[in-house]
Amino acid sequence: MRSPLLVAGVLAMGVTVGGCSRTDDAVVSAPSDVAADSEAPTTASVSGLPDITFDPCAAIDDATLVRFGFDPATRFAENSSIGIRELETCTVDGYDRSLNVIAQNRPWEELPPTLSGPTEPIDVNGREAIHATDAMGTPSCTVLMRTDFGAVIIDVAIYRQPDSPADLNACDGIMQIAETVEPLIDS
Repeated sequence: MRSPLLVAGVLAMGVTVGGCSRTDDAVVSAPSDVAADSEAPTTASVSGLPDITFDPCAAIDDATLVRFGFDPATRFAENSSIGIRELETCTVDGYDRSLNVIAQNRPWEELPPTLSGPTEPIDVNGREAIHATDAMGTPSCTVLMRTDFGAVIIDVAIYRQPDSPADLNACDGIMQIAETVEPLIDS
């Protein structure tokens, strides 16, 4: 897993994607069913930046995580801030990869210059987005989706196991994950 110190360092430099190490007593399970009419919690902004209105761990249900090969029992939620920017992070592990879904309020216009690795503009269900390869080191794959508060970031990192397929790629399935998460952002 990525160390919290590495993630904090990368976040402080401006890239807002990453994962978290955790211990068993730090695992927080979100409800497996989120009521359709429930409102997303809001993380209060300390800086005048927009409030984050999307909680990824609460919004993404267990069945969705399982469908994409992640174990809901490993779900880890974290609220944090780096300087004036706020982050709502949800990390979930699979057998040989991890998923990080991050809602952050850094202005969208500031994000592209902070990304390392190749990037390309895309859209996800009609929403402006960016696809980045190896933005958090090798091998990782990231999709950033523009929101009213900043961005929701989907990041998948590979953790090869002895029996992992030789052609395992961090980008495998990331667009399907992004297309599944995208409608939850404004609901």
